[in-house]
Amino acid sequence: MRKAAALLLVALATAGCGAGGLSAGATELYLKRAGGFAEAHCLAGTDGWKYLCTVRRARRTYEVGVKTDGKRVKETTGLLVVGGALPGSARAAREAFLARASTICSRRMTIAAAIPHPRNVYAAYRLMGAYVRAEQEEITALRRLHPPSGGAEGVRHLISASDRAVAAAEAYRAALLRRDHRGVAQALAARSAAAADEAQAAGELDLRCVAVTP
Repeated sequence: MRKAAALLLVALATAGCGAGGLSAGATELYLKRAGGFAEAHCLAGTDGWKYLCTVRRARRTYEVGVKTDGKRVKETTGLLVVGGALPGSARAAREAFLARASTICSRRMTIAAAIPHPRNVYAAYRLMGAYVRAEQEEITALRRLHPPSGGAEGVRHLISASDRAVAAAEAYRAALLRRDHRGVAQALAARSAAAADEAQAAGELDLRCVAVTP
């Protein structure tokens, strides 16, 4: 695929010049010549791309976005999955955000899932510290994201739930040091509620948060 994408860009300077815009038919001929495709069929594009072209090599079919400047091909995408998002589109931005945010929450879940059951109070204190660090890492990473339109509120909800999970975990550690059994139980309940809110917020954002096990 990388070789084919490179071939698409090789002949950019050789596309014909003249009055009027580059037609769909001329674009199809250009793609066949520059990309070595057996077939090319171009229709009007979207999101700043003049044409969205379906191309075929051997038995595989792809899509290619094309931008033009007069009768010249100005830019092409690489080979795209049929039906995939065009670079620079709102859909592409949303998919990139979802992938990044899903990776962030999956890392937190993976770390949390790997924390073993504590065998004593000292181990419980230490292990809950690892949970706190995982939540704090997620909060920091989420705050660096730039969610697409409509996603900011969901990210705030997720961060808020993570903040509450951290507060509950810290309350748990403090209660352990005081040997406050009631405080421990309350903190664990608060952490469970925060975890449920995290799952709800992730679901609202359509994230795929998965704990990866070795």
